[in-house]
Amino acid sequence: MTNSSAIPNASQTQHLVLLVGSNPLPNYVAGKLLCPTGQIYLVHSTATKDYAEKLSDKFGLQRCPRCNLRDLGKDESNPQKIYQKVQTLLVDEIPAGQTVGLHYTGGTKVMSVHAYEAARQSGRPVVCSYLDARTLSMVIVGQHGQQDIWTAAEFEITVEDIIDLHRIALEKPPKKLPKLVRMRQGVVDKTATKILLEKVLPVLVKIQQDDDSRDQWREWCNSGLRRADEARSWIKDGDSHRWQETVDKGFKWKSKGNLKLTELPSQERFSELIQVLKDEFKEVEKLTLGNLSDLCGFPSKGKEEKMEDFAKWFDGEWLEDYTLWTLQALMAEEGQNKNKLHQPGMDYKREHPEFQFDVAVTRSYQLYAFSCTTSDDKKLCKSKLFEAYIRARQMGGDEAKTALVCCYGDADALEQEMAQEFDAKGRIKVFGRADLPCLKENLEVWFDQVDASQRSER
Repeated sequence: MTNSSAIPNASQTQHLVLLVGSNPLPNYVAGKLLCPTGQIYLVHSTATKDYAEKLSDKFGLQRCPRCNLRDLGKDESNPQKIYQKVQTLLVDEIPAGQTVGLHYTGGTKVMSVHAYEAARQSGRPVVCSYLDARTLSMVIVGQHGQQDIWTAAEFEITVEDIIDLHRIALEKPPKKLPKLVRMRQGVVDKTATKILLEKVLPVLVKIQQDDDSRDQWREWCNSGLRRADEARSWIKDGDSHRWQETVDKGFKWKSKGNLKLTELPSQERFSELIQVLKDEFKEVEKLTLGNLSDLCGFPSKGKEEKMEDFAKWFDGEWLEDYTLWTLQALMAEEGQNKNKLHQPGMDYKREHPEFQFDVAVTRSYQLYAFSCTTSDDKKLCKSKLFEAYIRARQMGGDEAKTALVCCYGDADALEQEMAQEFDAKGRIKVFGRADLPCLKENLEVWFDQVDASQRSER
């Protein structure tokens, strides 16, 4: 049975020993919850030294100076070296009469077993603990094996902090606002932006629901935004068509001058979108990308090449906006953040080495990573989900969840296939074309299902 209240003072210690593995997140959570003001010691190997130093910086050098790091070198699998290192720390270095804890979630299994043994044979009381990824609970292990279980679900951390723990420096700060904004006199008008998004994004979602509309929208993106030799290719698939990316040879998008002259599609089926934009941008005579770009914050001031960003938004990046906007709407619902979402953002990106989350948010210390594509190409959808899933687990551990937001027709089948192929049941979710009109409600159902699953495991 999990206690819902905060971890009691009796389980918090003046000194805490952490075993550092390839995922520093559990150590950070444990240090904050179990030793909020005391000294923290990090037992690491050569391979995890950088993570230990980053944790030292995050905890603060006053609480975790470099002299509190204990290096196993390349002996992280040597039982005797692990035992000796931890017991020496507990017996000879940490003052007698002061409380001490050992948290062993972060290390390897060998490190955990022999560090625990060293703690039990140290001749002093040691509060041992681990994080249960299935339930987001802190488990306190008693001297005789009994367990006290306390929820860790109230602990909050940002996506940026998780990425920073892994020593990844993003190219630029993630966006906390959608890319499509309403500019007035060079400044973002947040109220007008909210109205603009509420009108434009659902219409773009609606276009994706009809095969003919979706195909014609894709044809306009190919002919209006892309160079002819770089347009996305079409593949016959039964009675319909689907598209896939071609290799980018560096000339994917039209020149800035040509993009500025590109008019929005004039077909009758897009009349609702055109009318919404005419109503919102009465100051423009013709709906071209050039006329709209400055009013929507595209291109960024002083960066003429960013005219491409506006083209990319219409080409498909609007779905990232829609996903972020939906998460923010859930946060604001009824004035309460009942879904416990914490600082959603998008464009978490680095090129070398490659790293990217389209959209991400945390709930407690649990990472939720979203990959977004307007494609209905099964191969591409699977690839994007797999890449996001691998990266999310690297960043957030077993607790991390990954979702694909896409235009694939049979989301349930794709989700089941991926879950089976990668043993990822309960860790991935696919929202397909039919889910998009009610994405907010579908996300809320998913969050509730995750919570229910965690409660049932406690």
